[in-house]
Amino acid sequence: MICYRVEHPQSQLGPYQVNAIDNNLEWAAECGRMRGCHSTDGYHRGPQDDEIGPIEGSWKCAFKSMRELEDWFEGWLKTLLIDYGFNIITLEVPDQYVKKGKRQICYDSNHIQKSYVIHYDFPE
Repeated sequence: MICYRVEHPQSQLGPYQVNAIDNNLEWAAECGRMRGCHSTDGYHRGPQDDEIGPIEGSWKCAFKSMRELEDWFEGWLKTLLIDYGFNIITLEVPDQYVKKGKRQICYDSNHIQKSYVIHYDFPE
């Protein structure tokens, strides 16, 4: 399965992780704002609430399409990519290592077959 994900190139952590960028208090504050906005709107459900179940260890969240990723991070992509250096990556993962929810997917990062950084052009 092809998966789309936002993650930081140094830590390979996603934007909901305060420690995605080491020792960056500005990032920690921005991460807190995004998490706060997303946790109360009913649209951005965590994996447990998105019919995926709990994830831990090598499992990470992603999306089935670029459009779903854009919808999820609407209003935040420029901040994540330009201000804080996150990347959008596409991953190829065998289907048996992917769990599908209503809005997002989770995959076992120990079974990535290919990954690429996507150059993202912001709409005008």
